[in-house]
Amino acid sequence: MEPIKQTRKLIVSRFDGDQKCFYLKPQNEDIEVQAVSCNINLHGSANGTLRSVNTRLPLTDYSVFRFTNPYLNAQNDLFKIKYNEKSIGYIIPLSAIEEEAENMDDEFDELKQAYKYYCVKSILEEFDFESEPTSEPIPFSKLVNSNSIFAIIYKHQIKNSGFRIEEYLPSFALKGYYYFPTNVIPNVLSTTSELAKDADLAQLINTRFYSSRNNESVKIDCVENIIAQNPMMVLLYKKLLVESGNALHRFLILYQVIEFLVDKKIRNDLEQVLIEKDNLSNFKFVQRINELNNTRSTINKLFEQVTFNEKQEISNTLSDFIREFDTDFKSLSTGDCLYDIRNLLFHDFKSVLEKNRDGAVRSLVIQCEILIHQLLISLGNNKLSAHIEEPQITLPENKVGSETELVAEGTENKKRSGINGGNK
Repeated sequence: MEPIKQTRKLIVSRFDGDQKCFYLKPQNEDIEVQAVSCNINLHGSANGTLRSVNTRLPLTDYSVFRFTNPYLNAQNDLFKIKYNEKSIGYIIPLSAIEEEAENMDDEFDELKQAYKYYCVKSILEEFDFESEPTSEPIPFSKLVNSNSIFAIIYKHQIKNSGFRIEEYLPSFALKGYYYFPTNVIPNVLSTTSELAKDADLAQLINTRFYSSRNNESVKIDCVENIIAQNPMMVLLYKKLLVESGNALHRFLILYQVIEFLVDKKIRNDLEQVLIEKDNLSNFKFVQRINELNNTRSTINKLFEQVTFNEKQEISNTLSDFIREFDTDFKSLSTGDCLYDIRNLLFHDFKSVLEKNRDGAVRSLVIQCEILIHQLLISLGNNKLSAHIEEPQITLPENKVGSETELVAEGTENKKRSGINGGNK
């Protein structure tokens, strides 16, 4: 029987900018027992001015969450996170955390470097190090999964102290970012293996996801308590979507969102009819009750309030696919199309195989997924008002709770010789 490894949590005691190492020690002890190498810069110059990252802020000012993305995981896929047009954090792929040699002469961006520093520090202080320390520094890249992408949120940029990542996961998923818990195999990444042999899928990915590279930020929206109200939906967004690489399975679990929202709407509408029953004739009362119990009609009502640029284009694509199997299908309504795609895939997939159209299902399901995420976001936007603090990044004055404090330990108006991109 293999012995159980003994592990322990350590805290970061300091970062050595010359050696590019984080040094760690046990809580309440002074002896540093472990080093982790990580090539990040905390000092540099921009426009002839020395800039420094403030490393003295409490780590509790930050929240770090791990994601993965089949499409946007390159070194340059690094985006600000914006909520109601206000910057609240950064998305940082593992490949973008450490500096490349060719980037050393770039202007120093203390805001970005601050997020990198606190992201790495947070990860290290959550990591289970073996009790027996290594004699040499451990490369940071060896401690995390190579497919990891980190979203780091600066809490003081959000006035709403009840920030919960669950309520923003549909927005992240809309851009291909799936929550990536420990001990999960990210089978969603298998999508990219199909791109080389499926031109239509490649074009879809280019249009829906790669185009995000033209943006400097990723916008997120809150869906309030819609996810938290249903354990299945929590499981969907916090585990199942990243685990599933099979298109049919993904559609099955995604459609549970529709099932939940349909049930919720029917129940709410039924309660409203019961409130009004004394003012209705028996005939009208029964008619209203019968009208409510119609899944197709309810799905159409749900999607009536969903607005985004690609909505009709996606609906047209679903409609075209359905007409390959039902020539009499004429509707371009988003709700009708999604409901009939569900009937086709759930109840008549044999016809899909007979027409040799099963390869098109992967692209189809990606577009259905976009519709479902947009539906949740639309429902959330109809209920909420923003509570975001205006970012303050003007130097030199530090103000508690502002991005000034996050990024700036000090500035100098004179350009120092020997300072270039953080090199001393």
